Amino acid sequence: MAMAALATLVGCRTMAPRGASSPLTPTSAWEVWHDLSTLADLTPGLRSHMISSYCREGCRYDRHSAESSRFLRHDGDEGVLFEATGPGAITRIWMTSGEGTSQRLDPKATLRIYVDGASKPVFKGPLPSLFEGSRSPFRPPLARDRRTSSGGNVSYVPIAYRAGCRITLSGGDTTNLWFQFNHYSVDSAEGIVSFTGEENLSAWKRLLRRTGKSPWPKRPHLPPETHRKNLQPGENLVVDLVGPNEIRELHLDLPPSAWPGTTLVVAIDEHQSVRMSVADFFGQGRQGDAAMRSLLIGRDKSGGLYSYFPMPFWRRARVTLLNDGSQPVPVELGFRTSGQEPRPKAGRFGAILKTTDGRQPGEEHSLLDLSGAGKWVGLVGEFSAKGTRQYLEGDERIYIDDDSEVSIHGTGVEDFFNAGFYFDHGPLGLPLHGAPLDEPDRRSPRTVAYRLMLTDAIVFQTSIRARMEAGPTGDVAMKARTVAYFYTEF
Repeated sequence: MAMAALATLVGCRTMAPRGASSPLTPTSAWEVWHDLSTLADLTPGLRSHMISSYCREGCRYDRHSAESSRFLRHDGDEGVLFEATGPGAITRIWMTSGEGTSQRLDPKATLRIYVDGASKPVFKGPLPSLFEGSRSPFRPPLARDRRTSSGGNVSYVPIAYRAGCRITLSGGDTTNLWFQFNHYSVDSAEGIVSFTGEENLSAWKRLLRRTGKSPWPKRPHLPPETHRKNLQPGENLVVDLVGPNEIRELHLDLPPSAWPGTTLVVAIDEHQSVRMSVADFFGQGRQGDAAMRSLLIGRDKSGGLYSYFPMPFWRRARVTLLNDGSQPVPVELGFRTSGQEPRPKAGRFGAILKTTDGRQPGEEHSLLDLSGAGKWVGLVGEFSAKGTRQYLEGDERIYIDDDSEVSIHGTGVEDFFNAGFYFDHGPLGLPLHGAPLDEPDRRSPRTVAYRLMLTDAIVFQTSIRARMEAGPTGDVAMKARTVAYFYTEF
């Protein structure tokens, strides 16, 4: 099919000196709230880990027997849930508890956080106080309980340490407790300030409250560039941006009915980084009916689509919209750039669509396969199966840097998205995670969910292989459609 192209060159009017960096450069790699451009940084010496309650004996639904403790060990009457030595930080804690439906975490269970080998905990309190907003700094929007996170309890309060950390539970009922602790280890403690419980995280909270609006500072942005065209079937709109520069905002307006049939292509420094439908890239589901609105990508209140992922480039960025449908499509494509060179450690933005058709029962779904150094920063997933919701029981299994054993092993699909018990408090939409569409009563139940990994990005130095298990024992005929957002080496 013949294609017409409209090319527009946009030059950089104001450039920062080569190698210049923001005065708000974070002291630690996970502190992206100081400068959102650091989300694109690739950091040697940073390693991702997760301690979770998955059943190492292969139990269905990750239920443990009485003889299979959830604890790493016991120190007196305290069961150790988490332990790490050396410098690092816990960046995400997720928990749920219940029998068939989510229940409040047991307030009779006491949680203690020990930092840097101290004998006195820096935090001590009833387990629910970590998520319910009663204790600073574990307050919304950094912490959510099962009522606001649809069955899950989650905290994004960073717990940093220079020499190690230990988290314990004592008392209460932990029989039906599931958990995940995402954490980093680093080569050096330089710049790390250990957790005290008195941290000022107001900048992190302010960033999360920008959901649906641009999280970027107004300056030193260049003025926005807008391109409009009525795309005929088979026609495209091409916009070239001349570097070095960084795309910080991408806005798109076109009729929702055209989202599945309009293809977005992004090429950065001659490398094709994105190619998929507009509906997929902006997290609206295959049919365009998911209405996702997260901090960095989604649909705003006026119905327009936005991406606030930093997209650095050195020579050129090309963005193409292609009308693959049979009807004309009026489009409006807008950009805002930084007018600055990329940060010295910046990686190249990318997004990849993966699908599994569900024809083969037990087919494991691939989430991401990459070689080289990089970081995985987000996932939108659409999952379904005929006559069952057990597609939500599959565990994510992530292999990092050519590890032959699983590096990160999850406990279920909705757990990955910070919920619990099949989203038993209904659809949700929060800055970093949500499930804007959950249809449990259909003949083929369907769920669309998302998670952004800003402070808890999965980093890798040589490779990553991420998979999603097909149901509790890997035998469900699961349909899956996922978009993974990431950064890799230029």
